[in-house]
Amino acid sequence: MIATASRWLALLGCMSLFSPALAHQSAPVPWHRVQRVIDMTGDGRSDTLTLTAFGTQPDTLNLELRIRSGGRVIFADHWLNSDEFIDYDSAMVKNRQALARDVRHKMDAFFDDGNFEPIRGDTTLRSDWHVETEPDCGMPLDCVAFELRHEQATAARVARGLPAEPDGPAAYGPFIDGIMRSPFDTALVRRIGAEWRGSRALSFTYTHGYETTKTIVWSAIARRFFTVFECC
Repeated sequence: MIATASRWLALLGCMSLFSPALAHQSAPVPWHRVQRVIDMTGDGRSDTLTLTAFGTQPDTLNLELRIRSGGRVIFADHWLNSDEFIDYDSAMVKNRQALARDVRHKMDAFFDDGNFEPIRGDTTLRSDWHVETEPDCGMPLDCVAFELRHEQATAARVARGLPAEPDGPAAYGPFIDGIMRSPFDTALVRRIGAEWRGSRALSFTYTHGYETTKTIVWSAIARRFFTVFECC
């Protein structure tokens, strides 16, 4: 009887380790969070965009962007905000309360209306798109072509037990040159272009880090987001 009671006590102790209360306590507490509900994919159903900052100080935050649709995450991006304050004067950085207000203000404006545009209004989505030798990622379909080739190249490196991308400029240049020369599914890119010319999907542009701007848009054909513009 004593042994049975001991086993029950041990079981209860293990259960307490995985109790919802403790799980909730161990989860990181957001420093700040903003959300926007909008139809990003153009399927007539609302999607939820969430920007969450984790950390304790306004200039050392880990930010996470997630887009959820139909109960699943269909896009995620992560970055640190520590390099966003390079051009700030020292007095501003030392004023922690003012700096925190500035960061919250920028986060609150992250999903402003002006950051969303219909992709079908992009006049660069021409039906006569063709493969460029050195594509400029300022053009949406060139960006899609580069992204497809980049993913092929990084997957091949990982399969060989290498880092996804090489370290150092000496190795990175040839890596990019190899991507430019690699084949890819040109028919898929043209199909995505045709889709976007009549799509109800919205492009979303956001800025993070020291001057990094990115625009993403959903493709129903590929069932994923593509980066259609990125610059720093």
